[in-house]
Amino acid sequence: MPVDWLVRWAYQLSTARIEGLPAWTSDRVARYQIEAKASAALNEAGCKAMVQSLLTSRFKMTAHREQREMRAYALTVTKKGPKMREVSPGSKDFAIMNGEVTFLSATSPDHVGVSMARFADALSGLWAVGLPVIDRTGLPGIYAFELNFSVREDDGLPSITTALQEQLGLKLESIKAPIEFLVVDHIERPTAN
Repeated sequence: MPVDWLVRWAYQLSTARIEGLPAWTSDRVARYQIEAKASAALNEAGCKAMVQSLLTSRFKMTAHREQREMRAYALTVTKKGPKMREVSPGSKDFAIMNGEVTFLSATSPDHVGVSMARFADALSGLWAVGLPVIDRTGLPGIYAFELNFSVREDDGLPSITTALQEQLGLKLESIKAPIEFLVVDHIERPTAN
């Protein structure tokens, strides 16, 4: 996988909230394969910590976090309430966006729904949204749904804002909020094993 994908996954931030990555990190031809073994079973947070350590040791990456006050969206529930199905681990219900299963867990293939915090982060990375999204739904569960929205002018699908309201019972409200950014101060290509 490309290095920028590793950084996004390890720090759980959208591309728009990561600065300082050089162009070579997004090269889709020069990908890296990681083979690692943990001494004990790990959850997703543990895997992310291991990848952060790998980025530091093998890619010599140094970075810092910054909070910036900026325009954003709050993801909230409409007055009519959510239209999603709450699921439990082992459920075969999926969170699907535009026909693709989007939120499979890397560490638990049976955990197929999505939390609203993770969904808000995914919305932040969509060009159709264009701003960071903060979860303010107050919904603590894991949810399955199907969301279909326009990616081209002539595709006949609703805009992301309309789709969220009509299909999921959620809406985006414009706000100003402190948003966390990851600023990469240094990163270099790794040497061979």
